[in-house]
Amino acid sequence: MDMKLVLGLLIGIILAVSDALLMRYIVHCASKNRTNVRGVVLGGFLLRYLLTGAVLACALLFTSINAVAVILVLIAQKVIMVLLAAFPLKK
Repeated sequence: MDMKLVLGLLIGIILAVSDALLMRYIVHCASKNRTNVRGVVLGGFLLRYLLTGAVLACALLFTSINAVAVILVLIAQKVIMVLLAAFPLKK
C-alpha cells in the first residue's frame, strides 16, 4: 500500500472521529444551554467546517498526502451516520 494513501486514510480517520466527537459535544452543549441554542449550534458547525476545510486544504496542498483517501473517509463517515440514524441500534 502506498504511504500517501495510508497517510491520507489516517488523517481522514482522525478528522472523522474528531468531527463526530465535536458534533456530540455541540448537541450536549445545546441541550444544556437552552437560552443560546442557536449560537452554540452555529458556532459548533462553523468550527466543524473550518476544521474540515483546513484539513482538506492541507491534503490538497501537500503532495505527501492522498486527498482522495481523506475525502473517501469523510464520505464513509456521512454514510455511516445516515445509516445509524435510519436504523438505530437496539439496546
